[in-house]
Amino acid sequence: MPSNWLYIDTNFPSFTGEESTDKKIDAIQSYLFMLVEQLRYSLRNLDFDHNMNQTALQQFVQNVESPINKRITDVERGLETRITVTAEGIQTRVTSLETDLNGKIQVNTSMIEQTAKNITFLVESVEQDLEGKIQVNASQIRQTATEITAQVVAVEADLNGKIQANASEIRQTATSLSTKIQNAEGDISKLEQKVDGFTLSVVNKKGASTLSLKSGGVTICTSGDITLGGDVIFKSSLTDGTTTISGDNIKTGKIKAEYIDADVIRTGNLKDGKTIISGANIQTGKIKADYIDVDSIKLKYLYGAEGGKVVDASQTYRVEIGKSWPTGNGGRIGLWGVTECQRGLEVSGSLTVEHGVKAELKGDVKVGGSTAHKVGFFGSSGATRQTVAANATITTLISALKAYGLIG
Repeated sequence: MPSNWLYIDTNFPSFTGEESTDKKIDAIQSYLFMLVEQLRYSLRNLDFDHNMNQTALQQFVQNVESPINKRITDVERGLETRITVTAEGIQTRVTSLETDLNGKIQVNTSMIEQTAKNITFLVESVEQDLEGKIQVNASQIRQTATEITAQVVAVEADLNGKIQANASEIRQTATSLSTKIQNAEGDISKLEQKVDGFTLSVVNKKGASTLSLKSGGVTICTSGDITLGGDVIFKSSLTDGTTTISGDNIKTGKIKAEYIDADVIRTGNLKDGKTIISGANIQTGKIKADYIDVDSIKLKYLYGAEGGKVVDASQTYRVEIGKSWPTGNGGRIGLWGVTECQRGLEVSGSLTVEHGVKAELKGDVKVGGSTAHKVGFFGSSGATRQTVAANATITTLISALKAYGLIG
């Protein structure tokens, strides 16, 4: 320790070279203790009002409270670092300028900007070659208390005015996560995820498509085509069964629809046969139904169960029924619910031939199925079979013909 405060202003101890090492150490140690005591005394007795220059104090305070804008440069190497500090925030920026032997110029910049509400990170690169082609690439991350956004941008332009630009973005909040990619031509694709599902959308010059996947269902909207690769199998808990779509084939169960609109419908293996529906035509085999409800039926021929032609309607305004029967087949025709008559026509009820129409009966003609049936002519009510004995008089015969309406 120094023995007297008068030694405070003395210089560092000097030595002649004849002192021993221990004496030199003691002298240096005493000097250091003296400096410590002097510093303690000065700090304890500092006072803004009595022993500090007011002008210097104001300058010091002003320097502390004023914005800080510092720049460090290295011109030869093309480097620059800048720090800006204000009450609103802090910004640091580092820039480099590079030129290669081919004349290409590249400027790289990274920046961090911080305020009380957000932090932004930016990295940017700008290149230009001797042909005037410019390329700009940049990525940025911006963070707030409620959102984080990341962006990457690439722009390319030449002297002819051709510009190509692409950008991608990821945005995250507490309730959603979304991504977006777009270009200068207006093509955009988006993917948005929320707690209740996903939404995928694509928009370009050709149209737009949207796919929405939620717990309650899937919605697909598109202005183009929907193409599914591989086998597509649909299962439902409403009814048992599945529907399989593979290529141009659909395998399913019952189809219920108001109508099916198709150019051609073909069916095979229904029962060793096939059905072709083309336009307004149906080509098939046997049709089995409780009833067929149609406004009209157009046919040319009608065949029986054994293949024989029953009705021939091939000629205009003419229908032939049972025209020619194969020999020995016992062909029959029955109308209005009666038992058919071999090679003939049996009518139950009434058969009316309109005025002016010629009715020609050839071959065997049978009138009245039994003696209890009535037969009448010329509008008469008719009568059952009349009995006329062999020795009956003319009067009896005339009465019988009158009963049939043959004479008045």
